[in-house]
Amino acid sequence: MRRRRSAHRPLRGPSGVVLLFLAVPFLAGCGSEPPPAPTTSGLPTDPAATPLVGGGGATVDPTLLDILPGDIDGIPMTEDEETAAEIALDPATDPAVQRLDVAVYVDPSDPVEPDLAIVSVVALEPGTFDDDWFRDWRESYDRAACEVAGGLTVGGAESDLEGHRTYIGTCRGGAHTYHVHLADPDRLIAITALGSGRFGERVVAGLAE
Repeated sequence: MRRRRSAHRPLRGPSGVVLLFLAVPFLAGCGSEPPPAPTTSGLPTDPAATPLVGGGGATVDPTLLDILPGDIDGIPMTEDEETAAEIALDPATDPAVQRLDVAVYVDPSDPVEPDLAIVSVVALEPGTFDDDWFRDWRESYDRAACEVAGGLTVGGAESDLEGHRTYIGTCRGGAHTYHVHLADPDRLIAITALGSGRFGERVVAGLAE
């Protein structure tokens, strides 16, 4: 798959979970000129972007992306293996993360308000998942994701999207987060999305699981 340059970076939540947040300038209202269309890449100062075992024992597994829709209205799903490798190599990655990969859907036709979804798929070590762990994961991720978008709004929402119980957070700047847990085996789908095309919801609805 063709890789693009990255608009997101790893963060550490209070539980030690590595998180992703969307670094798109217009979310924070920064600058007077329209930002460039989002692209994807790894940070140049981080380890080489190869599928290696990370400090916490995580590995990059492209097969995890098989459950994602191949495209949204012709906008292809693109693997961001550079960012996934950075997360796997980060010694702060939660040891509960066994395997992971990252994908991006981006429609560059509107560089000011693009439709965009950044999707992390994570496979957990057996016996890790419980309600408290998942709640901490969601809260940490959402705070990080909304940091550049004016913060997280109070409260959240739950929805059933094509049979998948989905936890939805909203950033003050308009972006949304989506979290889905898939059992047997335990996997998490975490999404940061924005745009009128509602790419986040459509990724969840299109899960092949």
